[in-house]
Amino acid sequence: MSTTKDNKDVKFPPDTTEKAAKAVDEVSEEMSGQTDNLVTLSTGVVIKFKQIPPGIMIKVLTKIKKPEVPKIYIERDDVWVQNPDHPEHIKAMEWYELESSGFLLNVMLLKGTEIVKFDRRRIQGPESDGWLEDFKVLGLDILADNKSWRKLNWLLSVAAATDKDFEAISKGVGELSGVPEENVAEAAKFPGRDQDGGDSGAP
Repeated sequence: MSTTKDNKDVKFPPDTTEKAAKAVDEVSEEMSGQTDNLVTLSTGVVIKFKQIPPGIMIKVLTKIKKPEVPKIYIERDDVWVQNPDHPEHIKAMEWYELESSGFLLNVMLLKGTEIVKFDRRRIQGPESDGWLEDFKVLGLDILADNKSWRKLNWLLSVAAATDKDFEAISKGVGELSGVPEENVAEAAKFPGRDQDGGDSGAP
């Protein structure tokens, strides 16, 4: 007749137990970094990436209408053909791409991020009024009672201070939300982000 020992009688070598515990800690730390989608910005602000709800993203991508290509009449062939090289259309497309990039960046910041932590000894929080002084001096509109406006503009003007910050945010949120890579790249380098972040256009 076979016998079994209780678990309490089974002992593992001390070094094996220690190695296993260390391995578990290392793997857990690696997995935590991957699943939490955290990033530390140049200012020390830590934010978490979130997936933008598909319904909002669909509305965002269709919010700004692409300019229609003008047509010219070819009398010889008695036909109208598109003329994408028309100077006015080229200007309209440049404005469309600029506006779309800024719009997308704002939605990424507002809907695709969560503020995790920051050093209040160095940085005033979104709820503070101190960082709004620059807006007042520049004569920009301030929606102090709107939490979404505060979060968006705090991220734009306080938390994210470098191009790399915006690239990291755009890439992280874009990958989670299924935003095309070319759109992410354009949003990251949107030139007007530090001048006008007041209206995200988010539904």
